[in-house]
Amino acid sequence: MKTLLSLLFTWLLLANNCANRSQSTQQEQTNDNFPPLIEKEAAKPPKGVETNEMGGWEEFEGNRVLKGKLYTSKGAILGIADVFITEDYKSDSNNAQLPDLRSLVGKALEIKGDVYIYHCGPAEQCLTQGFMKWLRNVEYIKVIE
Repeated sequence: MKTLLSLLFTWLLLANNCANRSQSTQQEQTNDNFPPLIEKEAAKPPKGVETNEMGGWEEFEGNRVLKGKLYTSKGAILGIADVFITEDYKSDSNNAQLPDLRSLVGKALEIKGDVYIYHCGPAEQCLTQGFMKWLRNVEYIKVIE
């Protein structure tokens, strides 16, 4: 009889301990002890720079030669290195002999043109950095493979 009572008492203690542990774990999971989210403030344009209706603005980075494999982004935008290429790269260029870039996706290229940095407005989706680089006024495109 003593053995049965001691086993029953031990079982009750264990059951009570387990119940207390699960309650404290649930409290820890629902507790607001997480650090606050740090929201990065969007870059502000320099004085005198006009913004679009979404609050975005752009600046000229310079005329550059870009080398790398031509790729398409998830949204089917052409890009090379860390720079996207505008769909109208032929029309904003002085060189009418530029090849169709869609047929060159996956090939190593050298492209020269003007790089602009578009700073996204607060309500725009701009990947992870808050800005996107775009290539315009393409001077030449060479396949280097």
